[in-house]
Amino acid sequence: TWVRTNPRIIEIVPPGVTKGSALAVLAQHLGISSKDAVVFGDGENDIPMFAWAGTSVAMPHGWPAALKKASIVAPVGPPETALARGIEQLFAKQS
Repeated sequence: TWVRTNPRIIEIVPPGVTKGSALAVLAQHLGISSKDAVVFGDGENDIPMFAWAGTSVAMPHGWPAALKKASIVAPVGPPETALARGIEQLFAKQS
């Protein structure tokens, strides 16, 4: 299986292996439910993780497919602070 994560990068992984499948294994080991998980990402390789988690936050500079699949898109701003803005937005939604 392959996924494009950058205009010049293609990731090749074994069939059925994704960030979502990896998190499912880790969460089961830790006793965490997927509905309680919050994930952050910006690429097509994050889409299976977005589908697995209860809440997903995409970075505004991310790939269009990832932005469509996320629960929340962080506010627009410099890419280097996108994660912080996503966390702030997530906590603002919670209160």
